[in-house]
Amino acid sequence: MITLTSAINACDKGGSWELALHSFLLWTHQIPPNAITCTTLMGALNTSAEWQQCLSLFHFFISET
Repeated sequence: MITLTSAINACDKGGSWELALHSFLLWTHQIPPNAITCTTLMGALNTSAEWQQCLSLFHFFISET
């Protein structure tokens, strides 16, 4: 998960929220995400003004717990 979180953070810095989300979805089919990875992705979406995606992800995380 550390590698995925780092990759999402790099995507955030580069403004590539689509790649961050794609990477997250690809990896989380195999490994359950932790809170740090989830909040890093939400931060990347928020930085890119993708608040609707961020809100959808938040609701998904709540339903999974």
